[in-house]
Amino acid sequence: MVSVIMPVYNVEKYLREAISSVIGQSYQEWELILVDDGSTDRSASICDQYAKADKRIKVIHQKNGGLSAARNTGIKSSSGEYLLFLDSDDYIAQNALSELVMKAENENSDIVLFEMSQVNDETGEIIKYSTYTINACNSLLQLLDSDNYYAMACGYLIKRRVIIEGNISFYEGILHEDELFTMQVMLKCRKISIVAKTDYFYRIRSNSIIKSNKNLSGKGNSLLFIIMKMAGWYPEYEKNSDYQKAIDIRMEHLFQRAMADYFEGSPIVQFKMLENMHKCTQIVSCLDREWSKREDVQYVCKKYVIIGAKTYIKKMILKGKQD
Repeated sequence: MVSVIMPVYNVEKYLREAISSVIGQSYQEWELILVDDGSTDRSASICDQYAKADKRIKVIHQKNGGLSAARNTGIKSSSGEYLLFLDSDDYIAQNALSELVMKAENENSDIVLFEMSQVNDETGEIIKYSTYTINACNSLLQLLDSDNYYAMACGYLIKRRVIIEGNISFYEGILHEDELFTMQVMLKCRKISIVAKTDYFYRIRSNSIIKSNKNLSGKGNSLLFIIMKMAGWYPEYEKNSDYQKAIDIRMEHLFQRAMADYFEGSPIVQFKMLENMHKCTQIVSCLDREWSKREDVQYVCKKYVIIGAKTYIKKMILKGKQD
């Protein structure tokens, strides 16, 4: 059985389509867990209507805690052999579950990757988002080296045992939470499979936080926090150089994205990010990662030292005047 976990928050416009895409699956051994995360529109009542009509649909109402908290509630309430995360403004193809489960069982996989397409909310245009250029995968490192790694948690069918035994959950209170979760899951998987076709349709909305240029410091600091968390995984994989290299590749990618937010941001954004940028580079430097020695990384470190020195001098001058 597949447990489909769907966090719900103020999506009355899209919710019926998302739920219907699960009900209409050719594969019928599923449970749908709707986690109403404190919706203030009609989403909660829509969830209740569907639950009354189909015993396979379970509704959980909770105070608003964000996407990660809602997904974690869904994981705790799940009972299927496999988990699939479906956002409540997206939908899946009619044969998605049957194709993914068949692949997982035929290849005894811990995780099955599948392609996603973006749906433009305004025009309805469908554009390919993730395309796998390999049909088979032997390791996480191969995925990263071949540029076939996508962090979105919705792009995977995952064996529930991997998450439960690995004590893996979504980190709450940050943006880009999928980056931590997906990497943790991948590091625990023994067998990875790929279905090279679109089974998931991801809606692009104009008010998306991640897609906008707003809150650059929040997004950048979340990426830096994730890098620092990943750096703490090195000791666990001390005897697996491939896994350490995989973590290193992802950390460098995330740091490049954080640097982009930093340089794109205003002086205020840069100031809000600077301390975490410095902490992050210090931690990575201690691990002796080659990319921490890049010129742009060292520039941030030097800027932090200069600003820190200026702040210290100002405090001393002010203290002298007060004395």
